[in-house]
Amino acid sequence: MHKNNTIHRDIKLDNIMLNFNKYPNIVLNDNDTAKVNYDQVDLNDDFTVKIADLGFAKHLDHTQVTSTMLGTPTTMSPDVMNIKESDSKTYSIKADLWSLGIITYQLVIGRLPFTGKDFNELRTHLQNGKYSYSKKLNLSIEVISFINGLLQDEPKKRMNWEEIKNHPFITTEVSKFH
Repeated sequence: MHKNNTIHRDIKLDNIMLNFNKYPNIVLNDNDTAKVNYDQVDLNDDFTVKIADLGFAKHLDHTQVTSTMLGTPTTMSPDVMNIKESDSKTYSIKADLWSLGIITYQLVIGRLPFTGKDFNELRTHLQNGKYSYSKKLNLSIEVISFINGLLQDEPKKRMNWEEIKNHPFITTEVSKFH
């Protein structure tokens, strides 16, 4: 999407699907679908990641930025959440990369890094910029560096796709983490 100058604006776990290629996506009849026993799914099997819900997606023009506050607040980047108060009043595809950081945090830690009882409290926590890692978890420096590189409140400091693809968290074999 980003290579084609399209921003998603609502990247979250609910919008990411894994399609295990050995299981057909077929409808058996009008009301019955093929069943998959997930206890037998092997994560080493060939699978495809699909991004769903393109309702907020937008093709960016030559400026490579947009200015509408859209998305799910808990995964929304500060540059989107603060669009009305921002000096620049625009944001880029780096807003989706913030969301990738939120998702990675969720998958590793098991909860969202920023929460609040309402939008204003969530915004305050996000602007505070503080999130933590449980001391009970034995996290690698690579995953901490990866998440921190994406959860930069300033888009210019946030990792770009080239940095993401070459980051040790992405390039290091899983067996090397302990």
